Amino acid sequence: MCYRKEWKITWLVMMAYACLAFLSVFFLHYGLDVFGYSAFFDANDVVAFSDSCPLWSVFRIVCPFLIMLPCATSYIDDYNNQLLPVYVSRTSSQIYHLSKLIASFLGTAVTFGLPLLFNLVLCNAFFPHNRHTAVGSYPMDGYMGALLGENLLYDSSYPHLPFLDLYLDNPLLYNLMYLLFLSLFYGLLAMLMTAVSFVYKKKKIILFIPVFAVAQVLNALNFFILFGAIGRSGTYVNYNVFDYVSPSIGMGNGRSPILMLAVILGILIAAAVLYRCAVRNRTGVIQ
Repeated sequence: MCYRKEWKITWLVMMAYACLAFLSVFFLHYGLDVFGYSAFFDANDVVAFSDSCPLWSVFRIVCPFLIMLPCATSYIDDYNNQLLPVYVSRTSSQIYHLSKLIASFLGTAVTFGLPLLFNLVLCNAFFPHNRHTAVGSYPMDGYMGALLGENLLYDSSYPHLPFLDLYLDNPLLYNLMYLLFLSLFYGLLAMLMTAVSFVYKKKKIILFIPVFAVAQVLNALNFFILFGAIGRSGTYVNYNVFDYVSPSIGMGNGRSPILMLAVILGILIAAAVLYRCAVRNRTGVIQ
């Protein structure tokens, strides 16, 4: 995996983003006095994978394409280079296809997780820790309102911040948990698209479209439901599952754990079905 040009490109992009995200927060608050510098943000609220990071809203648009780069297209490369008969003859079709899925899952998770972990370390090493006063002083209404969802303009089945107790007790551990969620979820998406490549091997560029298209549709659907809930025409539930793996204070409500579990289960089932079809039909092995 580490020798693939696509993996090297993804790694460089992720490391560059981790550093630029840190610098963007640094220069955005550069020149503030000690009180102002520490009152506006907390080190754990401005990590690169948080909504509070200035670059995250732009970078998350690119993420669906980066998910595909490290490992998800390696099967098509093996197929086009006519290497499948060689690999399968040394093991078996079952082991080869399963190893592709596992490598895609773990490789993508590590490629995203380590650079973002580096950013998390940078933020905690150089930025102040104000114990959440960025959402308001502790005795004031704004503090609890932002965390419990008491200041919302709409109805929501899940108004409070997810994992609120952990966020209050240990913000660093809270971010590490979300970093794990994000890495594993992106790994699952890469694994699913690798399974799709087992049955579709014509054009590699086509595999970059589905995740991006689904992300954009879910984002538009989320805003449509949110505006409807503000207009008192329903209860807000966030259907954009890409938001579920990113820590957020201002827009952390509406996240349904049942929905996320259903999506993960659906990804695993779809990947398993495609894997079985590839093994049974010897897709791409017997030409």
